[in-house]
Amino acid sequence: MGSEPFIYTWADDFFVSRPGVTKQLIETYERYGGSVLACKRAEKDDEYDKYGFVSGAAEQTGEVKVDRIIEKPGKANAPSELGSVSEFLFTPEIFDYLEKAHASFDGHGEFMIQPIVQAMINDGWGVYAREITDGKFYDTGDKLEYLKTMIDFGLDHPKLGPALREHLLRRVAELSEISE
Repeated sequence: MGSEPFIYTWADDFFVSRPGVTKQLIETYERYGGSVLACKRAEKDDEYDKYGFVSGAAEQTGEVKVDRIIEKPGKANAPSELGSVSEFLFTPEIFDYLEKAHASFDGHGEFMIQPIVQAMINDGWGVYAREITDGKFYDTGDKLEYLKTMIDFGLDHPKLGPALREHLLRRVAELSEISE
């Protein structure tokens, strides 16, 4: 990494998109420089309690130059519908901010990246939000969403998909008979 930007990603949520999320983040970085946050629009009210939400000035290409990021604000306090999720492209300056945050962290609660990103913004570093397009977002940190993700991936699998589809149709039919 050294003096180069790098990708940081979470293990429990991700996008499947074309082009891939990493490519989309790199495109934004190449346009503006600065760190880039992968984002999605909130679709349900409970998402405002799960992700960080951003605000800022919209750029010509649809990205946002972030001036504020708030972790899990709730719908009433969210600065926009654009939630930061899954993946980041960070410039090396973040390491200084991580060291400062770690030195003052008392070990209680969650060590969150959003206040660190906000500190960078406050100090004048460019941070951009990129709404990921042409894809689907998966949050496997939630048990039901994990199951839905496994079903989606199973159905799309060339060898396993047909048998899984048959099984699911059979189960739905069985459940329909039970409820009648």
